[in-house]
Amino acid sequence: MVIGAENQTEQNNALAVRDMLYDAIHYASQVRQLDREHRNQGHRAENPAEFLSGFRSGDRLMPVVTVVVYWGPEKWTAPRSLHEMFGPGVPEEILRHVPDYRITILAPGEMEDLSVFRTDLKQVLRAVQVENDLDALRKLLTEDPSFRSVDHDAAVTIQTLTKMSLRIPPGKEAVNMCKAAEEWKEELLTQGRAEGKAEGYDEKTLIVYRNCLNRGMSKQDAIAISGITSELLKTVSE
Repeated sequence: MVIGAENQTEQNNALAVRDMLYDAIHYASQVRQLDREHRNQGHRAENPAEFLSGFRSGDRLMPVVTVVVYWGPEKWTAPRSLHEMFGPGVPEEILRHVPDYRITILAPGEMEDLSVFRTDLKQVLRAVQVENDLDALRKLLTEDPSFRSVDHDAAVTIQTLTKMSLRIPPGKEAVNMCKAAEEWKEELLTQGRAEGKAEGYDEKTLIVYRNCLNRGMSKQDAIAISGITSELLKTVSE
């Protein structure tokens, strides 16, 4: 069989049509390749059907399966088949004459049991499942022993998908994600202390600022929230 991978970072409402087109193009390519081989080897068509199609009676196609890998943390809510794209109200007597096409989808957000995965892809999928919850993601990376030795490519994939600014050493076969996440956390806190002091924050406001950074907020948002907090604290004290 022929397996194709369609990576998606966002959901696509027309993916069933696009993947159906990809598969059809690959089947057409197989037919052309078989016809080319017959011509190169001097095989003559035995009948008009073989001559017109280039596909001999003994020829066979390889099945084509396109697997959609959705890297978002939530469940796939876009249409999963051609018939779903038609919407309600299409009579059954019409639908039974329209071949359906269903996408094959791999979505971490829909997986409850990841034990079937035997490689570091398991760690990648687990990280993707909680990528929107920075606290849960950091806890996973720092406390789960399975992240203490992760394949380098898997580590880079986790960093890219979760948008965490981890320090991944180049060229290493295995990466300690626990250590990388701890270093990133400490770097944010150190940076937060320095910038918070530069902004003239008192200790209470500085704690808010550090927590904002620690939760993955941008510096601009952290400064804005901390500034509001500082004004509230002044108002309360007055």
